[in-house]
Amino acid sequence: MYEKTKNRWFKHLDFMILDMIILELAYLLSYYIRLGKGVGAHNNLYQNMQIIVLVFDIVLMLTLKVHKNILKRKILQEIWESVKNMTVLVIMIMGYLYYIQQSFYFSRLIFTMFWILGTVMLCVIRTVYKMIVRKRLMDRGNFPQMLLITENQKMEDTIARMQRHSVNRFQLCSVILKDYNAEMDYQAVLKKVGVNDNCYIIGGYEKLENYLKEHVVDEVMMDIDDPMELEYLSQDFLTTGLAVHICLAHTFGNLPNQIIEWVGGMPVLTSSISIASPIQLLFKRLMDIAGALVGLLITGIAFLIFAPIIKIQSPGPVFYSQERVGTNGRRFKIYKFRSMYPDADKRKEALLKENKIEGDGLLFKMDNDPRIIPIGRFMRRMSIDELPQFYNILKGDMSLVGTRPPTVDEWEKYSPHHRARLSFKPGLTGMWQVSGRSDITDFEEVVALDMKYIREWNLGMDIILLFKTIQVVLTSKGAV
Repeated sequence: MYEKTKNRWFKHLDFMILDMIILELAYLLSYYIRLGKGVGAHNNLYQNMQIIVLVFDIVLMLTLKVHKNILKRKILQEIWESVKNMTVLVIMIMGYLYYIQQSFYFSRLIFTMFWILGTVMLCVIRTVYKMIVRKRLMDRGNFPQMLLITENQKMEDTIARMQRHSVNRFQLCSVILKDYNAEMDYQAVLKKVGVNDNCYIIGGYEKLENYLKEHVVDEVMMDIDDPMELEYLSQDFLTTGLAVHICLAHTFGNLPNQIIEWVGGMPVLTSSISIASPIQLLFKRLMDIAGALVGLLITGIAFLIFAPIIKIQSPGPVFYSQERVGTNGRRFKIYKFRSMYPDADKRKEALLKENKIEGDGLLFKMDNDPRIIPIGRFMRRMSIDELPQFYNILKGDMSLVGTRPPTVDEWEKYSPHHRARLSFKPGLTGMWQVSGRSDITDFEEVVALDMKYIREWNLGMDIILLFKTIQVVLTSKGAV
């Protein structure tokens, strides 16, 4: 019988509980160092923060997958993950205190010490606990014994991959080679990829039957090209009661983020430039809704201030709407405060030669655009004209953070690789906006930034980009 492994949220429940204990200790210790007494001796704000730390930490663990591959992480990786974990947590707590208007009353020194102590304690205690877990697993020595069947050409790469991902899963015990060559130095290959002394090359197929009689084998991994041979061998192994794995890594080796799914009643290999879990997308949507509600309140205030000025300087509607292209080609109407004269779209064609963005009209930006009304320059510099897009975010056409939605004429000029930037929901802000905005004059650089965001996306990145956006808007960096 084969015990199926699943990547559930509780897979590393021990590490999750350990992290919560560490963070509570770090917070209490920071409080005691600063104020010299127990946390209950001051006020409710500090007592409540004990709960807030746990709640936000649980949110991070479920959304950012902070324990992914934790048993395989080296010390430098663990240091980085601990720093990132604590930094995002502290930023979330600071945002919460600012939102409830209590940040003035909370000690900055406690924050600083909590960040430092938490980072050090997470890194050290996680590392020590990992050593204990690994030792216990090795001492137990009860991993499923895995037999690999492959070919000379694939052997080194396949074994190396299996070694990297065998922690707490299986023990590679032996290798059968379809095209075994007695003159080859196979031990050198095994030594190169770091296989332990318990694994060795058996030989060709003729050795297989006797090996199965004399040794423990629980599972078989097959990485060979011939489909008929795969089916024949699989049937033989299944007859003996062994679990059989058929490797697809070399058949589709260059595709990213490969997962096996059932689609239309058929098992399929699914690949995408980025894969997100349902809970990550749920939290992103909840963050969008919360941000949109706050943003629409700000939009209402801005309307009372700027609507009369827009009307006086340029008779016409206060709001401007335009058809844009969203996720994977879906079209929607985007809304802005009007910062240009009503005939701006008609005049665009005559101004294309002034476009500062390289890329044959794939994105239009120009300095000192004559179509902008006087107040419009200030509104654009401070991004006030973008505020009505919070309505698009509330509707679900856009997100707080994403990629810039192109106009229809820009979309029609896209090459296939440009289309990938809209595999993600477009956003009010994003990597491009916080990296220079109109200072970037090469459209391919814009695409590269968008693709970097899509490939590396997580909720922590969204939070960091939102804070950076505030900084960019306040300093008017890259605005035109």
